[in-house]
Amino acid sequence: MKVYQFAKIASLLGLLTAGNVALAQYPVNQGYGLTPTGYPVQPAPQPGFNTHPPVSRGWVGPTPATNNLINWQEQSIAEEVVPGVVNPQLQGVPAPPALTSEGALPSLNGGAVAAQDAHLHPYSPGADLTQMDPYGMPVAPNAIPSGDCAAACGPMSCGPTIVAPKPWFFGAGVLLFNRVDDCDTRLSYDLNMPTPDLLSTGDAQIGVMPGFEITAGRYFHCGQYALAATYWGLYPETESVTVRPPAGGHLRANMPGMNDLDFPTQTAYDWYDGAQAHRLTRSSEVQNVEINLLGFGIGCASRAGVLTPGACGSGCNACVGGPTGLYVPAACSRLSLSWLAGFRYFRFEDNLEYAASENDWVYDENDIYYTNNISNDLFGFQVGGSGNYCLTKCISLYSGIKFGVYGNHMQYDTAIQTGTGVAAVINSPNAFNGTNYSYSVSDDDVALLGEWDLGTGYRINQCWSVRAGYRVLAVSGVATAVGQIPYDFVNVGHITDVDNCDALILHGAYVGAQYNF
Repeated sequence: MKVYQFAKIASLLGLLTAGNVALAQYPVNQGYGLTPTGYPVQPAPQPGFNTHPPVSRGWVGPTPATNNLINWQEQSIAEEVVPGVVNPQLQGVPAPPALTSEGALPSLNGGAVAAQDAHLHPYSPGADLTQMDPYGMPVAPNAIPSGDCAAACGPMSCGPTIVAPKPWFFGAGVLLFNRVDDCDTRLSYDLNMPTPDLLSTGDAQIGVMPGFEITAGRYFHCGQYALAATYWGLYPETESVTVRPPAGGHLRANMPGMNDLDFPTQTAYDWYDGAQAHRLTRSSEVQNVEINLLGFGIGCASRAGVLTPGACGSGCNACVGGPTGLYVPAACSRLSLSWLAGFRYFRFEDNLEYAASENDWVYDENDIYYTNNISNDLFGFQVGGSGNYCLTKCISLYSGIKFGVYGNHMQYDTAIQTGTGVAAVINSPNAFNGTNYSYSVSDDDVALLGEWDLGTGYRINQCWSVRAGYRVLAVSGVATAVGQIPYDFVNVGHITDVDNCDALILHGAYVGAQYNF
């Protein structure tokens, strides 16, 4: 009796040891993801050898009789090499069973285990599940990166996808910016000094600058890179301010150099001196065009696939932010870092008109107009980068910077003339005596431009996302209309030398939406 019990205990210990070895051959992350052990759900233990590891799972002990396996031999899964698997530990892993028409896996006891209960993603019925993603999960073939894609991006998302999306994206938004103005320059004052200035350039400061922005582009190399073209422009309203002399007062221009500019009956300064009204008008316009190559250092940019072809779906399995909208974080990372390099064309127009109405409050051909109109056309190369952090799978924060060195072509037009186009004539003993005060000159120099973006994005569904943020853009080495006002109106060499020592600062909010096809 003691010999029999000892032999029975030894036999059981041998079975347990061999069973543990067999069960340890396939780690969970390389199995099917059906249960914590990586094996199909089994019925409750029954007498016999039904709890014993099957031969196809690597059992090396004595083989029980066929009638004692109870459903193991009949339901065992044929072994085959999984195509496309790089990890040698995955070679020889049995292929998973096909889905039923209801999208569930057949169990071994004749029932069905729902895909969601088995911790699987809901696959489309009839999908080809003979391939696996890098986590050992069966995936439809058109959702798996292959070749260069697998090397470039690795796992494209935290779970398998079914239908790969198209690589195009498009976005549009509204801009509401403000301009940090030039230094305030005095224009008109009252003869009865001392009194405050009646009119200065800051009185007609450009207000809110509304505009719009559009972006279109395409991902390539499995979403690791993107080529994006962007246009945005600001179109503010013209600002105008008119002042009249106070009671008992007398308008006078803060430009004594105009005494050297003659009209047939009086000087330009006399026209402003004692006029019935002075008017300042300012306008401005900004346009921007960019073509950038973007590279996603951490996380690929292309969005996750959709479960149904042609549908956007509603699940949140990708983040949103930055110029391309949606992107898929690699290896379930919350952070995505990207760089950019490209070309930018930036145009800044600035116009100023200072007029005087001598006899009434209506401005017409009988009045005098001093104009300064200048444009800056910048073209150059820029680099930058951005970071995007997913707070949730639908909400993220992002920030980015751009910086570039640009060639600036400046066009400057200035004149002092009547409403009929008669220009003032320089009255001076220098070489420009008798010439008209009407000039159109150009110049070239170098300018620097930097931009900073901060915002948040919200993902509505698989295709649509929205974002809102704050942007600051600063340009140095530009010419402004206020900066061209001279103190000496007869030194033509100085007048025609474009002064580009000023800076342009724009800042404001934006809201927009992106669509990933």
